[in-house]
Amino acid sequence: MQIFHNRFPGPDPNDCPEKIKKEEAESLKCNNWKTPDSYGNYRKAQLSQIKLHWWWKMNYVMDGIIVRYNITAQLLLLEEDHMVTPDIFYVLQKITEMKHTMDNPDNYVISLGLFSRNYNFYQRDIFKIGVQTFYGKHNTGIVLDYGQWKAWSKCANMFCTYDDYNWDWSLIHMSYDCLPNKLTALYAKSPRVLHIGDCGVHTHKCSSQTSANKVKYVDSLSPCLN
Repeated sequence: MQIFHNRFPGPDPNDCPEKIKKEEAESLKCNNWKTPDSYGNYRKAQLSQIKLHWWWKMNYVMDGIIVRYNITAQLLLLEEDHMVTPDIFYVLQKITEMKHTMDNPDNYVISLGLFSRNYNFYQRDIFKIGVQTFYGKHNTGIVLDYGQWKAWSKCANMFCTYDDYNWDWSLIHMSYDCLPNKLTALYAKSPRVLHIGDCGVHTHKCSSQTSANKVKYVDSLSPCLN
């Protein structure tokens, strides 16, 4: 949106208003009047850019950097409101070793940032690894290699046309309906990537102190994490 101020994928001046009936949109002859979403709403650039930016980022990094410089390492996806624990690379190494013992390791997505509303059992689960069908709560701190990305990129059409602006739900849909086998998450039950951005697109009733308090608690366990 920063680059394309007045045209797709940014907001075009002739875009249909988000909340308008299709008949009204047709009479306006706005750009996308023929294609409301499943709920009858029209594209809102601020939301749809979430998935578009994620897919562009993956293409740019994987095919523009990883390939160009012959990098064979795995890619850990972090965002600006993520914080990592001191032992993250050790835990990643251990989960990677476990992944390579599995049949069809490319079916497994490492997740270092399991979503949790609280960390009451953080210390209890600190050495535990979970195995579960990949879904939304595994979308933080995911790790993949180039081979996995190439398999995903073959499903680009399904990913991009699936009627949801969330990249993780689009990935889940792709997992079930395009990839040879559905994705399975290998995840640290005590997350090593902490999401510290309480207020955002999906959350409006929030407090800046909630995540800070969670991080303080995890930090108090630092002897266990080094």
